[in-house]
Amino acid sequence: MARDSQEQKELKIKALTEAIDILKDESSPSNNQVTFNKVVNLANELYSSKLLRNISPTSLKNPTSEDFINIKKIIEEYRVEYKKIKTAAPKKSMQEVSKLKTQVKNLVEQIAKFHDEKLLLTEQLNLKDRAIENLKNERDRLYDEIKILKISNGN
Repeated sequence: MARDSQEQKELKIKALTEAIDILKDESSPSNNQVTFNKVVNLANELYSSKLLRNISPTSLKNPTSEDFINIKKIIEEYRVEYKKIKTAAPKKSMQEVSKLKTQVKNLVEQIAKFHDEKLLLTEQLNLKDRAIENLKNERDRLYDEIKILKISNGN
């Protein structure tokens, strides 16, 4: 199989480094996103329209070029750093963070529900205001008719 051009190599390196940065941001103390397969899959996804051939996971696991060796080092260094972070963050803190995330999710759902209820109540209030206005107009019209009838009957 023919080798990639220099431009394709550089594009693959760029895709891999971007994927690593994105996955680092998505990682948490309880979940490491920076793995060889996830990096390769995200890089292929990000640059699918520009890459002539997809990046293979073996190109990172058993790299031959200096650039891919450096990418592999970055991933492995992050894995070591992640393990340190994971052991440094107490389990109780991670459980508390998990509980808080769940709580935030529930509160956001409640806010959405309350907002919908507010919109519904506002609409009902507007309908009642229009009904009251119509009744007032009807009352005024009837008073005017009574005045006309009183005048025509001579009262």
